[in-house]
Amino acid sequence: KGMNHYSLRGDKLFLNSYLDRKSFSKIFRKEDIIVSGNPKYDPYWTQKFYKKIDTKNKIIVAYISRFDLVDESYKKKLENQLIDLIEILNKLNKEIIFKIHPTKNSPHYKILLKKYAKFKWIESQKNLIELTKNCFCCITHPYSSAGFDAIMNSRPVLQLWPIKIDSDTEKQKLIKSNLYIKEKSSFVKLNLILTTKSPKDFSKKIRLISKKKITKKVNLKIKKIYPPQKNTIKRILD
Repeated sequence: KGMNHYSLRGDKLFLNSYLDRKSFSKIFRKEDIIVSGNPKYDPYWTQKFYKKIDTKNKIIVAYISRFDLVDESYKKKLENQLIDLIEILNKLNKEIIFKIHPTKNSPHYKILLKKYAKFKWIESQKNLIELTKNCFCCITHPYSSAGFDAIMNSRPVLQLWPIKIDSDTEKQKLIKSNLYIKEKSSFVKLNLILTTKSPKDFSKKIRLISKKKITKKVNLKIKKIYPPQKNTIKRILD
């Protein structure tokens, strides 16, 4: 609906996904829309710039540290969620790499990690494409787009359980801070990631992933949504 409020100026429109073509054809000439895919996922690019290393013992946590953006009562809930996550990860004996959101990056999470974590952990500034290329699992928040790079690298994405909202007042505060999203993410709708309902459910699923008893077969689904990754750069240049 809102897409009619602006216009695109150009002779050609390149899109990442076949799903985008229907929406953009309302405001751009169909014959000039090219679904090219994203060049950053082209194997030529990823093999040239991102090293592939052993991935058996690495988990990527794409963490949104928003402790400074909420009131004290919700901050306590965020703390409890992170402590629960740390306790689960303590039992896995894996190396944990935290990739912190570029703007929602309160350093408070480090206090909790230093206090409760028994595992080896580091914070990385590397691109998520490279990080997820070198892990066996990626953990994300609900509604986060961070897991997309893991999906394109054929790595399972496990979503943290949602935090319970106790009152309409709390809900309104989150809406005001742009921290509340009602709709399911596209990844959930397309069944590309694993969701969890609680710490217990999360613990069960990450153990099954680590034992390779749960895998998310996304490659066939991705082919229906995106062009082949191979030769994306050549396709765009041609």
